[in-house]
Amino acid sequence: MWTPSHDFTAQTFHLLCDPTSPSGCSRCRPRSATVCCDLCDPDAFEYLNRTSTDPKARAPAKSSIKKFDMTATDYNFQAALFDWRDESAPRKFSAAIIEDIGSHIFMSDEIINRIIKCAHVGKLSSLSDLHKETKWRKEWVQEFGESILALARQFYPPQPARPMDSPSNDTGATSRKRGPFKCSACGNLGHTSTSFFR
Repeated sequence: MWTPSHDFTAQTFHLLCDPTSPSGCSRCRPRSATVCCDLCDPDAFEYLNRTSTDPKARAPAKSSIKKFDMTATDYNFQAALFDWRDESAPRKFSAAIIEDIGSHIFMSDEIINRIIKCAHVGKLSSLSDLHKETKWRKEWVQEFGESILALARQFYPPQPARPMDSPSNDTGATSRKRGPFKCSACGNLGHTSTSFFR
């Protein structure tokens, strides 16, 4: 069994490992670098310069909703959403997980409050609205979103579109016509005193 001498170093280990070869052991001798740097070999490091040519489009921003005082309708809708969450959560999580963590693992209180705010101001009319405004998981919006929208419509029925106002003889609405210009200097119609000095 070969025993290294006391003066051996990592630099000479490959020579001591195979004294029969002038360059030492072919397995453990230091390897010479084949690439120097990006200045000498710029193409060798091209794989590190990966840039995204197809950046992801930014998700649409949430609507800005001013603070408002909760109404009785809002509180009733909130209670209905909590009940809906308790009934729907077992479809995605086991009873043990819901018992340990709670049904908010399925839908957080923050998302429920956001739904209430958006429904209060009429911002929830489609599944895309629900996803944009709450950022809830997209697959869950597709699966459960319609039941949430139906629940919102129970508390906030869609308002009928207002007809466009149109002048009518029945109401006596008439449009006032502007008379011709009258000159303040000479009193004649069709011009003003300043039109001569332009």
